[in-house]
Amino acid sequence: MKDQGQSIPIKRVEIYCRVSTLEQAEKENSLDSQVERCRRLISLHEADGWLHAEIFKDAGFSGGSMDRPSLKEMLADAERGAFDVIALYKLDRLTRNIRDFHKLWEKLERLNVSIVAASQEINTATPSSRLMFNRLVSFAEFERSLIAERTSVNMDHKFNSGDCGQSMASLWAVAPLMGTVGTKIKNLDH
Repeated sequence: MKDQGQSIPIKRVEIYCRVSTLEQAEKENSLDSQVERCRRLISLHEADGWLHAEIFKDAGFSGGSMDRPSLKEMLADAERGAFDVIALYKLDRLTRNIRDFHKLWEKLERLNVSIVAASQEINTATPSSRLMFNRLVSFAEFERSLIAERTSVNMDHKFNSGDCGQSMASLWAVAPLMGTVGTKIKNLDH
């Protein structure tokens, strides 16, 4: 039992959310639902000293690349010691690449920053959770590879069958715009 005079250390928690397409961000409210789920997790841990710091959102960025503006900004905050925990909806929102995850994880461990995933109820603070994180990253990378393979096969089929008219032209017109939206939102609640 804790001594009545003992204070609970504050853990500053930053939320990171990502969606792969701008359509997901605009029409599906996927970023907002990720933020809400993370806020609920933080609320559940308020008695443990968790304090919501900031929200970082990357819309239209693949989990296969670490080249994302809000992710970079959040990592710069980590370097400055601005927070203690990254809250994610799911681990694959951070990355879908095993090598990137391990590089990032090593960096965050050196900075004493842990990672929690709201929908998976695990964090990097315990050995069993670290094992689960490794497995989940492996599955995320596998899923990304399957998606890329299916997309490639489908595009090849459309091209070879001559069915690449307006939809393919639209895709190539929009492609340069993908991955250009990143936002950081200050938390005004605290």
